[in-house]
Amino acid sequence: MKKVLVIGNRIPFPARDGGALATLQILKLYVKAGFEVDFVSLNTNKHYVATEIIQSELNFLSSVQTVDINTDLSVTGLLKNLCFTRQSYNLERFYSYAFEQAVLRQIKDNNYAFIHLESLFSCTVLPMIKKQTSASVYVRVHNIEHQIWKRMAESADSIVKRIYLKIMANRLKREELSLYALSHGLLYISHIDMEYYRKQLPAVQHFYLPYIVNSIEDGDALNQITHSVCFIGSMEWLPNLQGIQWFLDKVWNNVRVAIPQAVLRIAGKGIGNKIQSNSAKGIEVVGEVPFSTAFMKQHQGLIVPLFSGSGIRIKTIEAMSNGVPVISTSIGAQGLSVTNRDDILIADTAKAFAKAVIELLQEESLRNTISTNGKAYVQKHHNEASAIDLLSKL
Repeated sequence: MKKVLVIGNRIPFPARDGGALATLQILKLYVKAGFEVDFVSLNTNKHYVATEIIQSELNFLSSVQTVDINTDLSVTGLLKNLCFTRQSYNLERFYSYAFEQAVLRQIKDNNYAFIHLESLFSCTVLPMIKKQTSASVYVRVHNIEHQIWKRMAESADSIVKRIYLKIMANRLKREELSLYALSHGLLYISHIDMEYYRKQLPAVQHFYLPYIVNSIEDGDALNQITHSVCFIGSMEWLPNLQGIQWFLDKVWNNVRVAIPQAVLRIAGKGIGNKIQSNSAKGIEVVGEVPFSTAFMKQHQGLIVPLFSGSGIRIKTIEAMSNGVPVISTSIGAQGLSVTNRDDILIADTAKAFAKAVIELLQEESLRNTISTNGKAYVQKHHNEASAIDLLSKL
């Protein structure tokens, strides 16, 4: 049996956000493809998971090693980085000598068919790996990270923040490209990301490895809450927070004028006091939910109001796979070959977004069309067999 070493920048539990879901899925796909899998990962304070939970949840792997790390933002660290280095502070926070040594021991003690790095933030060990082994190295690209920061810089509300975010975006782009150039191949969740890097890094191999979603036939009825839309996403990720605040400020009041009984329910990690429930405006903040699919299926639509970001939104695919219609901005739908008003509703202005939400809530035929076609799209483009076939050929 061939062995593969998977290197992660976080423990993929609880598997409720896109990064955790993608990492957990790749580990399971390698096992299904017939590999013996070792996993070495950072265990960040932000997403810390106790050892007994890790060993229990990942007992399908050959071995699991973790290294604790504090990746919190620090004003002192940020200023030192900005003034005295040309490195990306985003990546610098994920470097750990202890982690590097743990990876090195695994490489020396095992004969791996290849090594898999899960996302850019695992790549701080990539230069060391290239010096220590001739094994092929593949990186799973979750997003074009510097593109996210560039878009946040463009939408920043102050000149100081705009300048800082632009500096960070430029530094991140330089390091992103230089690290990826060290790999043998890049594995992409998004076709758009793949085409971007294919032009930037022609000497590297490029593979499309879609995120796999299976609809959950749990008997839960769709659309239990009439005239309702929902939002789900971690508020610790700035594009999510910016997006839902835009929707609340620019869109929701117009929806309520047309449909006074309309309901918006907001779920996700880290909401805290950032957003408040308001029964007079039909807004309910649910907070973190144990099962995202069950939450989404209660509503007549999922909103994805994103204006920065990259890669694909896994919650979008999950919703579509379970027949929940999606209303999204173009950036929120980026990476998906979907057709507006067929598989999904796409709107990029406040007026157009409100109109799309109103139409979806008022027109049952439109909901049924988007629901049926969205589910068929995911079944066609995000199937497990093609992903396992690709991995088995690496």
